[in-house]
Amino acid sequence: MGELTDPDQIIEDALSTHPLSPAPPTLAPAVMARVRTLAPLPRFRLSWVDGLVSFFIAGMTGLTVLLWQLLPPQLALQTRLQFMYLLQRVNLTVLQGALLGGAALAMLAVLVAVIVFGRARSSPTS
Repeated sequence: MGELTDPDQIIEDALSTHPLSPAPPTLAPAVMARVRTLAPLPRFRLSWVDGLVSFFIAGMTGLTVLLWQLLPPQLALQTRLQFMYLLQRVNLTVLQGALLGGAALAMLAVLVAVIVFGRARSSPTS
């Protein structure tokens, strides 16, 4: 062998030429005992932030519906006419394609989440 000057090469050479020492016989039982004594995963719980966000979204939705109901009839009619005018001016084939593509991507994301988290749940723990 030639002169080794690179520290990484020296370490690689030492690791590949020196014999491996056997593992102690108590290593595997100790590791398996530790695996069995690990604390179980915590149960799913909702925190107060989850409730607060849900309450906020529900409140904003309710406020939107309430304000829509409180609009004067003239303003409500004008808003509906403007919306109908917008629908006539928008190319619906592009909009339908975008909506269909977005829905397909959302369904794909849900499917991937079910596969990934379903596999993690069904894997044996002991």
